[in-house]
Amino acid sequence: MAFSGVIRSIAAMRAQNPFKATARPLQLHDFASDLIHDLAIALFVLDRENRVVTWNEACARLTGLEAAKVIGTKDHWKGFYLAARPCLADLALEGGVAKISELYAKQAGENAADGRLHAENWCDLPRGARVYLAIDAILLRDASGAVIGVQETLQDMTAIKQAETTIAEERTHAAERLETVRKTLGASLAQLASGNLAARVATPLPEDADQLRRDFNSAADALQSAMSAVVKAAYGIRSGADEISAAVDELSNRSQAQATLLEQTATAVDEIAGTVKKTANAVDVAHKVVSGAKADAERSGAIVGEAIEAVRRIEKSSQEIAKIIGVIDEIAFQTSLLALNAGVEAARAGDAGRGFAVVASEVRALAQRSAEAAKEIKGLISSSASQVNLGVDLVGQTGDALERIVAQISQIDAVVSKVATSSQEQASGLKMVDAAVAHMDEATRRNGEMALNTAEAARALAEETEELGRLTSRFRFDSDRGGAGDAPRPRAAQRR
Repeated sequence: MAFSGVIRSIAAMRAQNPFKATARPLQLHDFASDLIHDLAIALFVLDRENRVVTWNEACARLTGLEAAKVIGTKDHWKGFYLAARPCLADLALEGGVAKISELYAKQAGENAADGRLHAENWCDLPRGARVYLAIDAILLRDASGAVIGVQETLQDMTAIKQAETTIAEERTHAAERLETVRKTLGASLAQLASGNLAARVATPLPEDADQLRRDFNSAADALQSAMSAVVKAAYGIRSGADEISAAVDELSNRSQAQATLLEQTATAVDEIAGTVKKTANAVDVAHKVVSGAKADAERSGAIVGEAIEAVRRIEKSSQEIAKIIGVIDEIAFQTSLLALNAGVEAARAGDAGRGFAVVASEVRALAQRSAEAAKEIKGLISSSASQVNLGVDLVGQTGDALERIVAQISQIDAVVSKVATSSQEQASGLKMVDAAVAHMDEATRRNGEMALNTAEAARALAEETEELGRLTSRFRFDSDRGGAGDAPRPRAAQRR
């Protein structure tokens, strides 16, 4: 049975035997008095004249005022205040609900019509303690419904109130720390978004968030290294394109030289046909011409061999660049995962981490764009490697043709040497020379076409590397310098 129920039962029993004016007001039965006296919650009861009828042991411990000093008096306020003022029980008896808001910090009077009042307040007790009390006052009625007194209970809520205050202070402090983290990281992320890859968080964050600062700086270091490698790779590709262009020009010049030699060879063949009867002189002249052609062909073969070796070195460099781009692609992937994890952690933080989640999404988008750029570069390098392989094959074919030319010219030399002995052999030799010249002309034509195709591929590669340079120029790798465009350009490939 609740406290009010016990007291109401006692009041009902007293109503059946009303006390006289000379009797003790609101006499309680012994068993009820013992029950109230032993309750752990502070409780006192007033009669209709505001005199103390009951002052249990818990109330005495709370106030430091013994029951013997207040029973039968109206001095119950002395247990709670230094100066006389009404308690909640007095307001309940007097119907002074309107005064509750003046006397108590927190109150509830919804059930005032039923004689139930509740209030909370800090109280500086006369015994020297400061406590936070939750107070309830309930009117006591007899069987007919007449008010015969009031019961007031008091609960010491000091520890709970102090805990609430501590929690509120900790929440405020946590919010301040979170705002500091948000502003600090937000500023650095904004710099990264603007292209300043040298942006770092130098100021230590609160201890529980400083790992986030270190992770941010590590991620920024990785991003800066990756983008720096991309820029260097782009310059390397541009340098390779310049070298390819120079090699193509050289090949074109050699093709022109070969065409000149073919013209000379054809002229020599015509002279041989016109001077068959002048065997001695014609043989001497033809021998010199053929010897010169053979030497030129041998030199051309050596030059083609050098061209093959140079193209193979370019192919090897392209493969190394492709490996570097693969590493860059992996770094961009890891950066995207880190940003995704940061977004998840920010989402767990709720509204407080919403701003950081947006920034983490931007970091992830930046990492994805870096990965896409790396993939595009890798595709360009693959295309360049294919063209290099094609160039190797074509130059190899050229070398084979030159070797055949040398062999055929040797045959011509032998034939010319025998012209003096046999006109028939000279005629046969002229046919072989004519066939060799035709073959050389076809080889020269193919070399010219190869040079044109290679030149177009080199121009396309140069344009792509220029576009890559333009895309990466917006990034700054040093806070004291400009963008990537401030880095030195690679020197153009020198003509051999």
